[in-house]
Amino acid sequence: MNADVRSISTLAGIVNGTGSIAAALIQVIIPLLKSVSFYVYFGLCLGAAILLTSTAIEDIKASKQNQNSSLVIHEETELEMRRSSRGSFHA
Repeated sequence: MNADVRSISTLAGIVNGTGSIAAALIQVIIPLLKSVSFYVYFGLCLGAAILLTSTAIEDIKASKQNQNSSLVIHEETELEMRRSSRGSFHA
């Protein structure tokens, strides 16, 4: 478990560092692109939306499947509870 914590901490540090470098670069690039900064921003947002759409659809499908399976489990548990409660009254 200790190794897992270290690997997660290392990964978090790498992601944090990468984000910091990207933020610093953007602070330098944006003033250079004053005249087209809106279009660049819009293009980046559109590109991110396109790239993330398939992941979002997969997550939504998985979430719906988890909800359906939890409903089935809940219904089965409720039926078992009813059956066991009937048995305890007759005993």
